[in-house]
Amino acid sequence: MPKGKHKKVTIATIASETGLARSTVGFILNGQTRDRRIAAKTSRRVLAAARRLQYVPNDVARSLRRRRTGVIGVIFAHLREHWAERAVLGMRSVLDPADYVPFITTHQSDRHWQQREIQTLLGRQVEAIICMPLAEDLDAYRMVMERGVPLVFLGDYLNEMPQVSFAAWETGSAARAALRHLLGLGRRRIAYIGWDDPRPMRQAPFAAYREALREARLEFREDWVVRLGHGNLPTRRVAGMFTRKGPRPDAVMARTDAYGVAALSVLEKRGIRVPGDVAIIGMDDLPGSDFPGVGLSTMVFPAEEVGRKAAQIALELIQTPAKAPIRRLIEHVELIARRTTVGLPEAGHGAMSARAKRG
Repeated sequence: MPKGKHKKVTIATIASETGLARSTVGFILNGQTRDRRIAAKTSRRVLAAARRLQYVPNDVARSLRRRRTGVIGVIFAHLREHWAERAVLGMRSVLDPADYVPFITTHQSDRHWQQREIQTLLGRQVEAIICMPLAEDLDAYRMVMERGVPLVFLGDYLNEMPQVSFAAWETGSAARAALRHLLGLGRRRIAYIGWDDPRPMRQAPFAAYREALREARLEFREDWVVRLGHGNLPTRRVAGMFTRKGPRPDAVMARTDAYGVAALSVLEKRGIRVPGDVAIIGMDDLPGSDFPGVGLSTMVFPAEEVGRKAAQIALELIQTPAKAPIRRLIEHVELIARRTTVGLPEAGHGAMSARAKRG
């Protein structure tokens, strides 16, 4: 045999080495010694031979025999912000004890990219797919369900697909808490920056904004509303609010911290005091929001809990597909008040931020 090449060690090899039946060796190597009532002495003999021969199990073949791979496909929009990592931590807390692992990829909010990733996951015979949904790619989700693979939407859902299970943050309650915070500070001219996105949990904060203004008998002004596509920043539109003649906002609610930080940058470059002239609050508590030079007040996105619930749903559907759809809206209201709404603390008076939590 050429140097450097080794004969592949199989169950048959170990059976020949130990003089035992292949089925007995297979049971021992697959951890079924107790179930099959195999003597401990026999098990030790087989395991010792496997170590001596440097036996490496064929996980693919074993998975096919068991009709399971132990893999859950997870499709995020992107991995640019740490909430995806937190969501995976939540998933792992459920999947690890059940002997499953997440296979993580992204769709970059591109339907063609997503279709390719879904095809790849199906080709790898994942047992379920957890996916941040795209409103424009219903056919890809129908294909998953037609294959009999459990599908769980992560972070939002689609009204057009009520048959699909989901786990999502109930953003409307969080947005109402953010607006109550601004109103409680005496702000009455509140602008809104958010996404132009049809998904329900993207729409809910804007609906909460309009409802809060109506309940407080405050004016709703279209020129104080900025709604953008993903990947865009509101810099120019925010600047326009504060250069036009007439009343200007005294507060800004941003659907995501990235928009809140962008608004803060625009205002401070123009010499507008935050929070003296304009208070700003965001949502998600993204990395950097708590930096001393930023100090953005925000609502905390419960990413770990959303990930945990999504994984629990996936495992439930693997065991009992008829349970679908399983819907979990997670109401989590946790406000962190920082300098953009409450200002900097006086020296010696403790930390910059204060938390208020319900959920």
